[in-house]
Amino acid sequence: MKRGEFIASITGGAFAVSNASAAPADTEGEDYYAKLGVTKIINAAGTYTALTASIMPPSVQAAVARAAKSPVRLAELQTAAGEYIARKLQCEAALVTAGAASALTLGTAACITHANRTAVHNIPTDLTGLRNEVVVQKAHRYEYDHAIRNCGARFVQVETLAEYEAAKTPEARGAVLRREGIYSSHISLWRQKRDSGGKEALERKRGPKPNPNARELERLRGENQRQAKRIDQLEKIVEVQGKMQALLQQLGSKENAPPSEPSQKKR
Repeated sequence: MKRGEFIASITGGAFAVSNASAAPADTEGEDYYAKLGVTKIINAAGTYTALTASIMPPSVQAAVARAAKSPVRLAELQTAAGEYIARKLQCEAALVTAGAASALTLGTAACITHANRTAVHNIPTDLTGLRNEVVVQKAHRYEYDHAIRNCGARFVQVETLAEYEAAKTPEARGAVLRREGIYSSHISLWRQKRDSGGKEALERKRGPKPNPNARELERLRGENQRQAKRIDQLEKIVEVQGKMQALLQQLGSKENAPPSEPSQKKR
């Protein structure tokens, strides 16, 4: 084939592809749920992964469709997206993950490796020199524990402040405190209560949950008792006043009575 013929064939092919792409496309797309026989549901629970998160609004669908038309370098996209989200959230850094489990794995890995690039490649099989203990409250153990264990982490389960203080990995403590939404201020408060004799505040609560309105109910009971005592005092005062009124009326009637006639002596 001559060079001119080769170029013409390429050009013609390009035009053919262009014409084919210009053909009207099915805007709805194929219904793979129906194709695979998957039952569609109404999600009344929330954005749970097991329920395929949530329905994307039209603007999000349009953005996804537009982004799908152009390939980019993923590392550059991750960096730019993280910086944008961090600015919006006003935090140090952010990272887009594949979901909740992915976020737990990546966050734990970051805490274990602690900016050690070599360790990034070694975990989870080689943990030499790394602090991989993760302190967690017993009540917070759940199905996503495996997402943390994937990094080679070992759980240190605690229930009390004493057990927390017995853990020997402050970095791991900080990682789990952030994950559980607990701050160092909570630990300081617990220590203050312990040192002041408030041991019961640190122990695990058992039995029925306290009534949030208990303090108000106690105040109302005290007020009711005070009012009942006051009413009793008023009733006694009214009773005494009634007796005094009756006595005064009796005395007044005697004073107003006409004098009796002297009796005649018998002759």
